[in-house]
Amino acid sequence: MKVVIGGAQRSGTSFLRSILGSHSEIAMFPYDLRLWTKYWPEVGPGPVSTSGQKALLNSILLDEKTLIAEDVPSFDQVHERMIQGKQPTISAMYVFDCFLAAYARNRGRSVWGHKTPWNEYYAKDILGEWSDVYFIHLIRNPLHSAISAQHAEGGSWFYDPFLHIERWRKSAELALQNGRTYPDKYMVIRYEDLKANPRLVSQSLCNFLGLKFEKGMETGSKQPGWEGNNSSFLRESSLKGGTRNKSLPPYLEKLYRKKLKPQMEHFGYLDTSVDSRFDSLHTLAVGCHRLWLGAIYLAIRLRKRLNALTQPEASRRQ
Repeated sequence: MKVVIGGAQRSGTSFLRSILGSHSEIAMFPYDLRLWTKYWPEVGPGPVSTSGQKALLNSILLDEKTLIAEDVPSFDQVHERMIQGKQPTISAMYVFDCFLAAYARNRGRSVWGHKTPWNEYYAKDILGEWSDVYFIHLIRNPLHSAISAQHAEGGSWFYDPFLHIERWRKSAELALQNGRTYPDKYMVIRYEDLKANPRLVSQSLCNFLGLKFEKGMETGSKQPGWEGNNSSFLRESSLKGGTRNKSLPPYLEKLYRKKLKPQMEHFGYLDTSVDSRFDSLHTLAVGCHRLWLGAIYLAIRLRKRLNALTQPEASRRQ
C-alpha cells in the first residue's frame, strides 16, 4: 500500500504527515521532497531511458531534502529494486515507487508515504498509476493559511495573495472533483477538524486506509523530522517575543471572499455575517498591492539579469 498527502501550503499537511508517520506500518518520508511537483513535470509520464533513470535517481538522492533525512536508501539499493521489478519499460513514477519502497524497507515498514504541498495537482496521475495508493487531501480556511503563508514567504511585503487565491481555488476544486471520482481512494479532511479532534480524525484515517488505529499516533511524536510545528515564524517569534498577525487586511479578506465564495461556502469557511461588499477604497488598495508586487518581481528579474551579466566577467578575471 502507498499513501500520498496533498493540500495547499500552510494547511497543516506536515502535522498530518507526522500522524500517519507515527503508525507502525507507515514510513512517511520526513521532508517535502518534490517528486511530483518538481521531478515529474521535468521528466514526464513516458518511458525513461537508462541514462535518464540514473540521472533522475541521482537527482532525488542529491536533493537537499533527501540529504538531511535519515534511513535514505543508497543508489544501489534503489537500483536493485528497480531491476527486481522486471518492468519492460521504466517511468519516473516507477523510480519514485522504488525509491520510497526502499526507504520504507530501511525503516522496517510495509507502507511508504509521501507528502508535499500541491501533490493534489497530480492526483489523477498518481491514482491512475497504482491500484493500492490512497490519497489524503488536507484543506484549510484560505484566510488562515494566507496569514501563515505571509510569514513563511518572507513577510507580508513578499506574500502574493493573487497567486495564493488561484492555487487555493484549484486545490479546493480538485478536492471536490477527486473526492467524487475516487470515493474509495481519495479522502478530504478539513484542517480545522484535525486540529479540534486529532484522535477522532486519526481513527477515521486508519479506517479509510484499512489499518488498525494505534493509541498515541494522533500526537505525531514518532515521525522523524517532526518538531511539533512547521512554522519558522513561530520559532522566531518565541525568541524575539513577537506575535503572529491574527487577520488579513480588510481589503484582502474581502478579496478572498469574493474570489473564493463557492469553494469557501462548500467547506464551511464563508461567514455570511461579514460584509463582503467591495467599494472604491478596497479596489484601490488591491490595485496598489498588485503594483507593489509587480515592482518587486521586476526588481528581482533585473537583479538576476545583472548577476548573469557580471558573473561571466568575474570568471574571466579569475
